[in-house]
Amino acid sequence: MQFSALKFPLVHSEQPCALCGSHDAFVIGAKDRDGQPLRTVISEKSGLVWTDPRPASREIDAFYSQLYRLSYKGAGAWRPKAKHIYRCGRGARARHELWKDFLAPCRDTLDIGASAGEMVYLLKKLGKNARGIEPNESYVQWARKELSVDIEAATWKNAVFPEASFDAITSFHVFEHLEDPLGAMRRVAHWLRVGGVAIIEVPNVAGTCDNPLRRFHFAHLYNFNEATMQMLGRKAGLEVATSVVTPDTAALTVVFRKSEIPAPEPAGEIPGNCARIMSVLMDYTFCRHLFAPRTWRRFARKHFRSVHEKIAEKRHGAGRALLDAAIDS
Repeated sequence: MQFSALKFPLVHSEQPCALCGSHDAFVIGAKDRDGQPLRTVISEKSGLVWTDPRPASREIDAFYSQLYRLSYKGAGAWRPKAKHIYRCGRGARARHELWKDFLAPCRDTLDIGASAGEMVYLLKKLGKNARGIEPNESYVQWARKELSVDIEAATWKNAVFPEASFDAITSFHVFEHLEDPLGAMRRVAHWLRVGGVAIIEVPNVAGTCDNPLRRFHFAHLYNFNEATMQMLGRKAGLEVATSVVTPDTAALTVVFRKSEIPAPEPAGEIPGNCARIMSVLMDYTFCRHLFAPRTWRRFARKHFRSVHEKIAEKRHGAGRALLDAAIDS
C-alpha cells in the first residue's frame, strides 16, 4: 500500500526502532492529545510507534518519580483519590477474572508499575506472595500504610531481584511509558522462572474506540499494536501464550511464557504491519468517531461509572474499605 508523502513523510528518526533497529520511519503525528507539539513516528519495517525525538533519560526518570501523577490526576498526585481507588480495584478484579487461569498456579508474583497497590493487594488476598514496584514514592508509602502490601519505590531499571524469582509478572499500562521497553522485557524474562508467565497490557495504537485526535500523549514514549507487543516479548526470549484485543477499552493484553530453551531472537521486522496501522489512522477519522454508536455507549458507561463511584465512596469511605468493596462486590 502506498501512502502520501505529504500526509506521512518518510524521515530518518533520531531514535532507532526498538524492534528492528531501523531509522526509516513515517511521521504520523505532530501534536499530542492536548494540542502541544509532539512528533510521533512509525517504523516502516516493524510498525512500532514512538515519540521522536524524546526527552533525556534523567528528565524521564524525574518526571515519573515526581510529576507523572500530578499531570494525570491533579490533586491525586500524592495519594490516590477515592474514585481512583475504587476504579482501580474494579479494574484489578476484572483483569484477574480474565487471566485467573494463568495466575492460579502462581505463588510468587510481581506487579511492575504497581500504582497504589490494587493488584498486589488483590493477589495477596488470594494467598499469593505478591510484591510490586512503583516509581512514585508517595503512592508507595500510601500503599504500604493503608494496604500493608509489599511495594518498593523503584523502576524496572533499579529494582534488584535474583534471577528466576517469580512465577508471574504483571504490568498494566506501563510499557508504553518506558524509555527502553525491550530492556524492560528482557529484565522480566530474567526474573521469571521457567514456565512462568508475564501478563502485559498496553493501549492499542490501532484501536478505534477513542477520539483519534487524542491518540498520542507526551507520556507515552511508545505505542504498540498486537504484532509489535508480541514481537517485543519474542525478542526477549519469551513465547506468546495468548493475546486479547479489547475493542471497548482500546487496550490489548499479551500473555508471555518463559520456556526452558528460548527460541532464537527474531530480527524484529513485521512485514505489512506499518501499512495496517497507517490504514487505521487514515480511516478512523474524528467524524467517524463522533457518529459511531459505540462512542455514545462508552460515554454513557463512563457517566454511570462516575455515579457508581460516588455512591461507593459515600458508603465505604476511602482506603482499604473502599478497595475491598471494589474487589469483593
